[in-house]
Amino acid sequence: MKKKLQKKLIKYYFIIMISFKFFIVLDSAFCFHDMKEIYFKKFSTIINYDITNNKRSTTNYNQLGVLFGENLPLLGPESFSNDIDGNLFICDTVNKKINVYSCEGIFKFHIQLNNIIPNDIAVDKYGRIYIYDDNKMKIFHIAHSSEVLESIEVNKSRWDCRSSIHIVNNNIYLSNCSQQDIIIGKIVNGKLVNITNEDLNEIPIQGILSASDKRYIVRIIKGKQGIIYVYSNDLEYIYKLPIKGILSIKYISEDQDQNFYIQTEKRNGNSIELQVHKFDYQGILLCSTIIPQNNYTFWSIKLLSIDNKGNIWQFITLKEEAIINCFKKTVK
Repeated sequence: MKKKLQKKLIKYYFIIMISFKFFIVLDSAFCFHDMKEIYFKKFSTIINYDITNNKRSTTNYNQLGVLFGENLPLLGPESFSNDIDGNLFICDTVNKKINVYSCEGIFKFHIQLNNIIPNDIAVDKYGRIYIYDDNKMKIFHIAHSSEVLESIEVNKSRWDCRSSIHIVNNNIYLSNCSQQDIIIGKIVNGKLVNITNEDLNEIPIQGILSASDKRYIVRIIKGKQGIIYVYSNDLEYIYKLPIKGILSIKYISEDQDQNFYIQTEKRNGNSIELQVHKFDYQGILLCSTIIPQNNYTFWSIKLLSIDNKGNIWQFITLKEEAIINCFKKTVK
């Protein structure tokens, strides 16, 4: 009788322990999924190429110019950007124009630039368009009607290599490859003006500036993890991204809620996997999203952009066509 009672007690003990562990797992899973955001593909828009051997297309302005083949340079669209409403602006470097698409990926209109090559673009919160022409070493303020409103010269000797341009507090910055923001233009009363001598003599501070006045610096540690340094009022915050086989890491931008987004690439078999990691303003990782396509044919100064609402935009140039992919957030 005593042995039977002991067996029953042991049986009940294991049942209670298993149930307790199951409850803990369920509770943790519920909390994890309740807090975690996920992104799904909102839409894809296919854009055909206009292979014109550097002649301007007059048939379909929705197409994008590319050059490739024997004795031809590999040349295609180099950059893109979102405005505050989520519209997408794509630089057509071959046909010297900007194609504009709605926040739903529908072609709206184009802006012909005549003799300006759009190597990069930034759009401020008022919808004003700024084009960087690397050959002319100038920034242009362009109206939607194609009129050049103002232009200023920039000095390319101020950086070793360039990343994308962006606007913070009415200053136009160009990020160099050392993760420094170099001021190259100013917006005063809606007009593009030259930087001052004081701006010119100022030594760039390490880090990419943001609308929240934070600075972001990223590093890779031994191919095992990414490190993100965030500076706010001279205080340093460090966040870690353990990613085995990590090859690259880049700060993308903030959204209107001061969430910040980090882009990484890692080796996954024979391919390179592209991911976006979203952190809230306190540095809590909200989600990591795999971007399925990463086989860019033409060089681009950026792979991804984030709009004001936190949607992820990808403009990818494949060999046969270009594609706009937009990934929208939801809470699981």
